[in-house]
Amino acid sequence: MSIITLTTDFGTKDSYVASMKGAILGINPRVMLVDGGHEIQHGNVREAAFLLESFYPYFPKGTIHVIVVDPGVGGGRKLLCLRTRTAFFLAPDNGVLTAVIRKERNYTLREVSNPRFFLNPVSATFHGRDKLAPAAAHLSKHAVFTQLGPRLKNCAVISWPEPRVGRNQVAGEVIHVDHFGNLITNIEKKDLAKMGPDEVFLGKCKIKHWGTHYAGGKPGALLGLVGSGGRVEIGLPNGSAALQAKAGIGERVVLKWR
Repeated sequence: MSIITLTTDFGTKDSYVASMKGAILGINPRVMLVDGGHEIQHGNVREAAFLLESFYPYFPKGTIHVIVVDPGVGGGRKLLCLRTRTAFFLAPDNGVLTAVIRKERNYTLREVSNPRFFLNPVSATFHGRDKLAPAAAHLSKHAVFTQLGPRLKNCAVISWPEPRVGRNQVAGEVIHVDHFGNLITNIEKKDLAKMGPDEVFLGKCKIKHWGTHYAGGKPGALLGLVGSGGRVEIGLPNGSAALQAKAGIGERVVLKWR
């Protein structure tokens, strides 16, 4: 059984996600559909890229990931299908695949432009339903990757903040605020000189506690740790670090060792 994941900024109030699922199931009713998430901030390509990076490695080989965060729908941007050793990714050419490209390195890229794999008629405002979803469905049934469209050499990428690693410190920034208000940074476990930095700063605020899990923190006190995604996070046990610290995406985070 093939697996298709759907990640969008559509929310769940309207019928958009259901329409995409219907388009897929109408072509391949045996496919397994998984929601990657639909509450991405409208048009936030970087947030979509981060969320995709956080979940796609856990899926079986051959999974097809469809990402529709597409503020340029109806314009001149292309639609893409990127194939790696383990997965396929269908998305608009607006940088949403940046994190995958940074991690995978070896991939093959094609434009999704063959009308044979689209619904008819095609709406000018809903390419997720009429182009990407049916193309993914056909791909889940047959080996049609080479038929989707011409091969491409490159695609759009967005700027991706890299941590600055020094001898006794590493400096980064918050790149995501999750549902719980945890501040997730671009500093990865591999960037740390050793676990348990001596000082942690969120902006100008000094974080007094470093731990391995949220239950080990103190009520009401911000806590630094490496989260389940392998990135440094600033959290608040049973609360929202984002609200307490009045911090969000782009806030500077510095870890220091004596």
